[in-house]
Order: sequence, then structure tokens, then C-alpha cells
Amino acid sequence: MKIETAILCENIRQEIGNKLSLMGVYDSSIIFKVKEANVWPKKKSIALYAKLKAEEDEDLSKISIIKVVARQDDYEKIITQLEFDKSIEIRNIRLVLEFDPLVFPKTGLLIFSLIFADNNDKPALPSLDVCRINVKEILENNLSK
Repeated sequence: MKIETAILCENIRQEIGNKLSLMGVYDSSIIFKVKEANVWPKKKSIALYAKLKAEEDEDLSKISIIKVVARQDDYEKIITQLEFDKSIEIRNIRLVLEFDPLVFPKTGLLIFSLIFADNNDKPALPSLDVCRINVKEILENNLSK
């Protein structure tokens, strides 16, 4: 499986004409403005848009479930899982996922991965890291203007 596009943003809206609007697109980091440092975990609503393309030799008929996993150091959590309709013969997958809210365990690199599982919850394809984002915090200035 190959990633064609992966975008992390604040939310995704369906528009007229089968268009999507991705709002608040994140580049390389998510920054939490805080009054007190190192108070974790934190929660924030985010969305993930991803387009995937199967390689020529990949058999998608083995996939029953796609799990979306958030990983950071020793933290790993399945944040959603989707049933995969293998009755439709496709080579491209488009994911539009919203997490309201997503738990951010701490600062550092957070990786979003896809796990492709069969009916017995065994790997149907190799897992795929689709998005990486640095989680940061900055202290708010408490001085009044």
C-alpha cells in the first residue's frame, strides 16, 4: 500500500459537488498554548484525510478491518477501526476520519498508522505509517495588555 496524500487538520467538511474542505491544516506540529507546563494528557479534535493506492501485487480481498493507531514512544492506542468492504474491487482507498477528541499523551513525535487485518485479526498487509506530527506546548503570556 502506498500513501498518495495524508493531511492532518482541525476538521473536514463535505461541500456541494462532491468536494471536501480541509480546515486548519497542520504542517509539521500541533502546538498547545498552556498556562502551566507539562500537564498531560491533552485533548483536541482533529481530522485525517488520506488517499492510499494498492500496489500491483497486493491482494486487498484479505482485508476485513482497517485500524487507525496513534503511537508515541511507549503509548499505542487504536483510535478507530473501519470495516472494509472487500466485495467491491478497488485499488484506491480514501479515508476521511474525524477524532473528537483525540487524546495527546505528551509532547514529542506522534505517529498515525494503519493496520490492515483479516477476519481473524491477523495482518492482511504490512502496517503503514500515514502521518507524523510533532506535539508541542508553549506557555501563554500571563501579562494583561
